Amino acid sequence: PALDANALYLMSAQIIAQNTTGNFVPSWTGPAGATMKWNDSTSSLDYSSTIGATNNAFASNAGTRMIFLGGKLKTAAAGGNLTFTFSASAGTSTVFADSSLTLTRVG
Repeated sequence: PALDANALYLMSAQIIAQNTTGNFVPSWTGPAGATMKWNDSTSSLDYSSTIGATNNAFASNAGTRMIFLGGKLKTAAAGGNLTFTFSASAGTSTVFADSSLTLTRVG
């Protein structure tokens, strides 16, 4: 989604994913200077204080799961886009088309 410069957003994502082996690790990229504090709702210890953090990890599971992520995103002088990214330590990971990302501008 497109982001305005110098704005504050609440982020809510519902990611439908599957990873056959290895850890599934969600992350984000955003415009230059953007910051985001975010967490997944499955573990309070998965707090991330940077937009590109990779400390949230989900163990391998051949079943399909839904991951809920939320946070507060602040842009700097540059607008741009927020993009969900992920990596897998091994095997095959899939993010399904019914996943969603909602940004609500609050400032």
